Amino acid sequence: MTAPTPTPRKTKDPLSALVAGVEQMLSELDDDAWQQLVARVRPPADTQPQATEPKADATDYPASWGYGKKASNK
Repeated sequence: MTAPTPTPRKTKDPLSALVAGVEQMLSELDDDAWQQLVARVRPPADTQPQATEPKADATDYPASWGYGKKASNK
């Protein structure tokens, strides 16, 4: 015979209570309310393209990393 599953204890963990409340609130939002919430909390999309940094040359790394031109010992 297996032991019965223990009943959940009510704890005074405020984080789990907060998470449960947020999950409940989000699950009750309709599509319009969800879109309004997303528009309010997300940063606006960048309309300008990001300037790309040029890739570093192999000589930009310290010699101890083993990148770059190999010195010949001959």
